[in-house]
Amino acid sequence: MARFPRIAGVPLNRDTMSSLTTAFKDLTKGRFAHKLVKKERLKICQTCPLGGIRCQACGCFIQSKASLQNSTCPLGKWSASDTRVKTTKHEETTEESSQHV
Repeated sequence: MARFPRIAGVPLNRDTMSSLTTAFKDLTKGRFAHKLVKKERLKICQTCPLGGIRCQACGCFIQSKASLQNSTCPLGKWSASDTRVKTTKHEETTEESSQHV
């Protein structure tokens, strides 16, 4: 990963600007990741050597970044949550409906 100048631990590059823009849009529109998605993201970040309270790769606070629906890991370890997936109760699933997945 290339070294970029940093301000308050945040690298100054195009990816950072894109990530901040996406985060701002998610915050203003109230788009948050499902709690299970957030939990899985946090579990991944806990095992990462660049993890902790703040990601050393992108400078973001991990709890906040994992909470936003369209945020992504700068190292590609997790991606934006897929909003097209609908959660249903198992009882509502039929043999016919599972063939469409």
